[in-house]
Amino acid sequence: LKPFGLKVCSCWDDLRFSGSSDAIGIACWDGQTRCRSSARRLIRVARNGGALSRVQGSACVAGGVRLAGLASPVAPPLLLMPGSDNLAADPTSGVGRDAVARFAESLQTGQALSPEACEGLVGRICRGKVEDDFRRLSFGPARVAWVMSSVGLARVTSLTQHVEILRLVGFNLTHCKAAVMDGQHFRVGVFPSGCAVQASWEGVVSIVEQCTPTIAQKVCRRESELRLMSFAQIQQQAGFDFTSVKDNGPNDPRYVSLSRLEETDGTLAEVRAFLWNEFNVTELFDGSGHARCGDGDRGVPEYVAPNVNVAEIEGFRWIPLRVSAEDFEKLTEPSQSSED
Repeated sequence: LKPFGLKVCSCWDDLRFSGSSDAIGIACWDGQTRCRSSARRLIRVARNGGALSRVQGSACVAGGVRLAGLASPVAPPLLLMPGSDNLAADPTSGVGRDAVARFAESLQTGQALSPEACEGLVGRICRGKVEDDFRRLSFGPARVAWVMSSVGLARVTSLTQHVEILRLVGFNLTHCKAAVMDGQHFRVGVFPSGCAVQASWEGVVSIVEQCTPTIAQKVCRRESELRLMSFAQIQQQAGFDFTSVKDNGPNDPRYVSLSRLEETDGTLAEVRAFLWNEFNVTELFDGSGHARCGDGDRGVPEYVAPNVNVAEIEGFRWIPLRVSAEDFEKLTEPSQSSED
């Protein structure tokens, strides 16, 4: 690095970025999930300007990410992280745009694609009545959206009827049929996966750090316990039904919102309830990186991304699904999955 006037930074305390495009460097990692998500977070912070906390910096170091800064104190820092073809396709490149267009054409014509052809893409099934329902990745107040991987997208293109896609991702078909009869329709949103992380515990912690940094340390402290204890065990320890409280909303004194978690000690039950309430980490989530259906079957690999306006995602595209109420009569109802 010396010939380029660079030095490796060892101090992560209150590291700040100017937001200059010159702050973007070379991305590489060692293949670990936390390292990949940390790399993406660092790139976002560098692009947008801001600070990296001690907690976030420590997580990056643990994941194998390192930062190198220009020796000059007035110059923006340069991120050095490793290269790998597993990073999402650049949405501004022809590769990213072509992959999205190729998937859209395949879904509309019925020609199946391989997982390799969908590499670098993720997708999400959404429903709504009006255009505003599709303004964000997930309708409503959710902080994140759960999305399927390139493997799931490839399987989507292999299905002969679009209604089968709803079953593939584990949606409750009774609810879906009622939605269609109510005038709602379904779309699949496809985009380069740069803003999504694998739906493992590492990925969830990473997205919490990004979306709610004020309580990130409390969640990080409970990560090992979250891995070891099941949802049912934590719920029993809490002494109340998490789902009922979530349905009641913030008016229930047991509901753990962001503001309430900020004011508490962050017990295991409080952290798990918060993840369920605010990040939709359901009772079916097991940290494996795959969706789980209600009957325990392992579904397609899934990812999680911040619930942002789709207009902010470069390369994003909505593709309508052809689903009628009559289509549901040809399918048998599966057990309910983790998300609808």
